[in-house]
Amino acid sequence: MNANIKRRPFLLTLVAAVAAIAALFGMSAHAQATPVWPVSPTVYVYLDEVDNPLQQELYASALDLMAERGAAWEERTTDNATIAGLAGINGKVRTPRFFAGDPAADGWKGEPKVNNGGLRWLTNELPTAPPPPAEAEELPAPSEPVLISQRQTVAVASSVTNSPAETDVIEGNPASFTLRREGDTDSPLTVNLSVTETGDMVVANTGQQTVTFLAGADTATFDAPTVDDGADEPDSTVTVTVESGVDYDPGEPSSAQVLVRDNDLPTVTISAGGSPVTEGSPASFTLTRDGQTDSPLTVYLSITETGDVVAAANEGQRTVTFPANAATATYDAPTVDDGADEPDSTVTATVDPGAGYAPGEPGSAQVTVQDDDLPTVTISASGSAVTEGSPASFTLTRDGQMDSPLTVNLSVTETGDMVVANTGQPTV
Repeated sequence: MNANIKRRPFLLTLVAAVAAIAALFGMSAHAQATPVWPVSPTVYVYLDEVDNPLQQELYASALDLMAERGAAWEERTTDNATIAGLAGINGKVRTPRFFAGDPAADGWKGEPKVNNGGLRWLTNELPTAPPPPAEAEELPAPSEPVLISQRQTVAVASSVTNSPAETDVIEGNPASFTLRREGDTDSPLTVNLSVTETGDMVVANTGQQTVTFLAGADTATFDAPTVDDGADEPDSTVTVTVESGVDYDPGEPSSAQVLVRDNDLPTVTISAGGSPVTEGSPASFTLTRDGQTDSPLTVYLSITETGDVVAAANEGQRTVTFPANAATATYDAPTVDDGADEPDSTVTATVDPGAGYAPGEPGSAQVTVQDDDLPTVTISASGSAVTEGSPASFTLTRDGQMDSPLTVNLSVTETGDMVVANTGQPTV
């Protein structure tokens, strides 16, 4: 027996011992080249920015391999220098490059030569897919086909973006709503809606309405148009509610609201309370407002007159306030009973513009104030003595207004018998 044959049992024994020690410490001949894959491994595939046929051919083979082994993968494209740096290679690297862990993740501690490689490395190290589960016992087909319907859910929300708030619009603009469905969107879907409002601004689309989702669309829009009517009125809240249907269920939220704000001012008109009146009595005016009356409203007036029966303190600009919930208010312009004969006076009240209202028609009214004083008439002799044959002349003087003729009754007497006419009850 030669020396080589004698040494062979010893060498075999030595190899077996080394193998046992490696097995004891969990080592193998290529332990440092084997990554620890998860049960469902994810392969991070890095491709060069340069599109070349060889890279694409290798990548196609890798996709087939990963699909066969049951692995998920994530594709990343970057420059070759970055890929080489991640792989721990100084210089150009062949791509695609495959990593067992995410080399771009924070705290990735893998040894590059262990956790990355080419297609051959991937083929050797990627675990095989787990065996498929045992086939279930085949059940006999039912006598009638069973139809399975996956019902959709539909929710609604306001889609308004106007100021002052996201769910506010000014009358004349539509109250807009967005509906969203979940589930199968391959086919059109018609949804039943209920549309209500607290006021009277929506001109169409109230009551029971429908909206249709187009095929492939998960959203649909419903608009309730409102009218800019020029009338002062309370704001209106429009509510859209998703009603139940055959192929869907109402989701959450199933209703939404849009506040429609009125943009009109109340108008204020004025009328005379009574005309004419006698001086000393007030010139009275009635103001009327339209629209909503739930809040007080202060209105500005201008008071003028043609005569002089209203005290100066009560002329010029004045104010009158409507109480809350009142549609009318009264303003009285006091007059003075002064004892002087004077022309009648016309008192005019005019509604001036102000905040929160607009003058309406009629915007002014008049009251006639009649004077209740008489003019006084005095008389004096033109001379103290005249010669018979000359007239005895007298002068009468009146005060007050003189825009009209005035007839005065006189009584003429004498002590003798010289007056030949105009005695008794003449007039002048």
